[in-house]
Amino acid sequence: MQDIAALLAYANSCSERASATRRAIPDNTKLTEREQEVLVLVAHGYSRRAIGQSLSISMNTAARHIANIYAKLGVSTVAEATQWAYSRRLIAAPQIENSGGASYMQL
Repeated sequence: MQDIAALLAYANSCSERASATRRAIPDNTKLTEREQEVLVLVAHGYSRRAIGQSLSISMNTAARHIANIYAKLGVSTVAEATQWAYSRRLIAAPQIENSGGASYMQL
């Protein structure tokens, strides 16, 4: 039970920090289909080189897509871009299972 309370407290503190520091990102931000593909790979920790190889594009093209994504979203870090992708459900939050069989969102 303490683990659940600690997890909830951690989630609340993260949410409060994110809300306090989040920049206003317009809901009508339009990413191209390719930019969405690149954003998903960025959020999963892919390097520019790995993104290029995965999508059969050059590393420079991958870097240009990332720069365009950051500019459109008004973000400057992978973490901010990843948070945007999670908030728009482009990627799902990973689930973990505790020893009791219940699933919780990985934070």
